[in-house]
Amino acid sequence: MKTIANIVVAGAFLVAGVANSTDWSGPYVGAHYGQAENKASGDFDTAGSDPQVNWSDEDGTGDAYGVQVGYNIQQGRMVYGVELSYTETDLDEGFVDGEDDLQEFETEDYWTIRGKVGRLINNDATLVYLTAGYAEVDAEVRTEQTPGEGSGPATSSLDADALILGLGAEHRVNDAFSIKAEVLWIDVDEGNNLQSHPDADDDRGIDTGEIWTYQIGINYYF
Repeated sequence: MKTIANIVVAGAFLVAGVANSTDWSGPYVGAHYGQAENKASGDFDTAGSDPQVNWSDEDGTGDAYGVQVGYNIQQGRMVYGVELSYTETDLDEGFVDGEDDLQEFETEDYWTIRGKVGRLINNDATLVYLTAGYAEVDAEVRTEQTPGEGSGPATSSLDADALILGLGAEHRVNDAFSIKAEVLWIDVDEGNNLQSHPDADDDRGIDTGEIWTYQIGINYYF
């Protein structure tokens, strides 16, 4: 994951400079792709499982890809903006418990609305910025029981509120297009967790925890 992060950060600066100052004000649309890592904790179906596995031992990684739309306002060398984004993920982790049941935890997608503030460098061609805002994360956990046991798969899903923070760099290739790299941290509200299997021997659940995303993207400015 450190290698991925280094590649993403370096990618923001592997570009050619723009000869003249660029106006960053206005609307844009774009797409992004990267890698995400989910850190969950807790237990789901603990009934009869031996040994019991805690989800904190099962960090998941996978692709993350989506689209974004936003608007910037430039004031001198400072840029202020707002961005709405949607991201699908392939964060799917699982294990076979002591009853030979397959337990899976999946972060399916999330959307964010974020503000950003940044400073222009490199003859105003590159924007380095901080970003923060709100995210909603869609996650699901399920237990697929061994054939002939129980009444079939058990699932639990939620749409959880989350705080999102990040930093990034964006470079204008020309007046219309830019490329960017971001590192984002999503902290899911601990009050939103996936409740235990109804047959479990306790009242535990899964805290969806946090998500780290390392992504690159492209924007088109109108």
